[in-house]
Amino acid sequence: MMSMRIDEKQIERILPEQFQRQIPFILSSTINETLFAARRNQIGDGNSPEGGVIDKYVKGGANRFTRRGMLVDKARKTSLAGSIYFQADRSYMRNTVYGAVVKPKKRRLIVPAPKMLRGELPGNTLTKYGGVKKGTVKKQDLKSYFVDAPRGYKGKGSGFGLWQRYGAKGKTRIRMILDLSQTSRQAEVTYPADKLIRKFVLDNIQDISVKAVKKALATAR
Repeated sequence: MMSMRIDEKQIERILPEQFQRQIPFILSSTINETLFAARRNQIGDGNSPEGGVIDKYVKGGANRFTRRGMLVDKARKTSLAGSIYFQADRSYMRNTVYGAVVKPKKRRLIVPAPKMLRGELPGNTLTKYGGVKKGTVKKQDLKSYFVDAPRGYKGKGSGFGLWQRYGAKGKTRIRMILDLSQTSRQAEVTYPADKLIRKFVLDNIQDISVKAVKKALATAR
């Protein structure tokens, strides 16, 4: 999500010559303190019930697995660069942070029909994650459903999906329950972590670097 690298020459202009040997320590400390502070700001410190900034963007709050997946690669005195990122096995966060084109693992992408999302279908048929609630389709009603495109379909897309027959006998109508015609969809950015972290770093790095310099000078004496 973000990498940090600091130019040694900028610090060399500030510090007296007798403290030049402390520069790698100052820079690595500044990078690491800033990145770890940014991590605490985003996911909380584990002690506060309020959590971190991420909870304002992730519905219901981020779970422990997601929080623990935000890692920091520390800078060293010999390598003055560090980064903050989500662990590779939290790949679902890529869509949340950056947005992306989501493609199905299989041939079709399951997407709730617009009427279901708007709540126009009877009952609350969706879970908070967008799935279909267990028991929505009762076993005795399975014959009322079919997966295909209705004959003569002239609506948007191919019409391939899960459809339900409903209404009185002789006046049967159909409505789409799940749209299976899409092969991809655009995921929206819901947690702009890179922008939030960058702002935190710019707002705090000066104070953190001053503390690092003071610590280095005190140690040098």
